[in-house]
Amino acid sequence: MNVNRRQFCKFSFLGLIAAILSPGKALGAAARRNTLSGECLIEVVRCHCFQDLQGRYLDDPEAGPCQHFSVGEKLRITPRNLQSLKESGRICPQAWKVLEPYVMAALSDRETTECAPALKSNYALISCPDGTRPVIFKLTAG
Repeated sequence: MNVNRRQFCKFSFLGLIAAILSPGKALGAAARRNTLSGECLIEVVRCHCFQDLQGRYLDDPEAGPCQHFSVGEKLRITPRNLQSLKESGRICPQAWKVLEPYVMAALSDRETTECAPALKSNYALISCPDGTRPVIFKLTAG
């Protein structure tokens, strides 16, 4: 059998990079569930609304602030309630995309390097990517 060494090395390297960048995806759902043991608290610190940007760029110029969250609201996330929280629609999909790496790191008791300057001690400040009505979250591990 004639193996192309260059292709073998290329695909091996790409597989290694994929495993490093998404270690949780390499495990099955049951294995991931068994490795989660921590908990975290998500607190809504601020809800902004930029009406000038909404008027200029949105189909609904009077969309107003985020309807999912209120300042001071707190969500305690544990491995036990994680799936039901995601499925309930309690956290909007845009916010969950940025919160998920931090939540999973907190639940698995590992550090995240997503945004090292934003981390301090056991918490991180994370912003929803909605440009006209962003929500600022404080995620505390432990």
